[in-house]
Amino acid sequence: MKWKPDFWAKHAIHKIGYPDNIENEESLLNRIRADKEKEVLKAILDFGVTRIEEVKSSFGLEDFYKEKYRDKNVLYKVKKMLEIEPNYRTNLEAYYHANAIKMMPFFKPLWEAIVLETVKHDNAQEIIDYLHGALERTKQLIYSRDRMQDIITDNPPNNDTEFVINFYIFHFISLVKSLGDNLAWIVKLYSKISLDEKKTDLTFRSFENCLMAKNKRLFHCIYGNPNFEDFRRIKTFRDVIHHKHALHVEKVKLGFNGQEKVMIAVDPQSGLIIDGIRYMEKLAPKRAEASDRESIAKYGLKKLNVWIGRADEMPWQDLLVFCQKFIVLMSALYNSTCQRILLELSRKPLGKVINYLPKIGVAIITLIDEIHANDKILIEGFTTSFVQDASSIEIDNVKVEMAKIGQTIGLRLNEKARKGDVVFKLPSAQKT
Repeated sequence: MKWKPDFWAKHAIHKIGYPDNIENEESLLNRIRADKEKEVLKAILDFGVTRIEEVKSSFGLEDFYKEKYRDKNVLYKVKKMLEIEPNYRTNLEAYYHANAIKMMPFFKPLWEAIVLETVKHDNAQEIIDYLHGALERTKQLIYSRDRMQDIITDNPPNNDTEFVINFYIFHFISLVKSLGDNLAWIVKLYSKISLDEKKTDLTFRSFENCLMAKNKRLFHCIYGNPNFEDFRRIKTFRDVIHHKHALHVEKVKLGFNGQEKVMIAVDPQSGLIIDGIRYMEKLAPKRAEASDRESIAKYGLKKLNVWIGRADEMPWQDLLVFCQKFIVLMSALYNSTCQRILLELSRKPLGKVINYLPKIGVAIITLIDEIHANDKILIEGFTTSFVQDASSIEIDNVKVEMAKIGQTIGLRLNEKARKGDVVFKLPSAQKT
């Protein structure tokens, strides 16, 4: 039904009378028309090109639209505005959301599968909450790195630069640890691990042992990452920051006449003074410090470190390299974990391997569900785990397009299988 503003306006006037600031019925109708035009204009911009004709037709505003937008290219202009690529200068939330999702390609499919209930789990709602928290923290992690890059690019390495970068690096390190805690809870809820809350921590051996016992492949998604030890070390950084309030970025001069940079210590405790002796005193022959006791007493620990040794032996590292390393690590841990959980939630038992013929690469499988040619399948066992298409199905040496429950088939495989391996069917869109 078309919207008829005059009819409804007159009906309202009859019921409640004129507002004080309206002279007559025509003035009120003009006000309503003007407000409605603004509303429709906003709707056009909000809904985009695909809804414009529907909006115009519903409100009977074809003439208004033509008068307002005489330019024949107006549809193109609206579309161009709506499809503009977001960036962190004009659209922070969309830009960092897109970047976070891009770094974790299996995050969104798992999120959608749980939210839309195409897969089931007893702790689905709790897992959704932690997945959402992980996405927000990943966005903030990338944002913090970008802000530090802007500060370093636009400012000289002075005390003010160091002060601001310390704010962001403290936040960055806390975010990394929080992302690890989030991941531990996702894994705990998914695997239904009965473990005390205080021990739900990726760096605790008790948590590792429980996950290994519950889900060996999910365990390897996390602890099999070759850079996981970097995450263990970040906990030390976080604890030093939170409990000892030590500075971890310092101004470093590369040689007496070299470039000055703000860098972060490799050893998180290297900035602390314990019993009057610095941890870095063992590096004294290669390191000098430009400071004096009066300045330290008055302003705190403000100094310039001078490094004259080899660059690869420095006890500091480039700040942006440090940040990028942890962004890549945490996104990789989440991506592999999401991939594995999605695989396990979406697979359906199809049959079991009762024999494998290595010379011809064919597995003999008894079916508990029907299989069709080119179904995507997963074969897993104690040491087996691979995905392929069921491209060649045979019954009694005759190639068939499908087989039913209870039948025994021969299936050509791309990799070696073993007796007792379980065969699963995957959704056709499942990627691995």
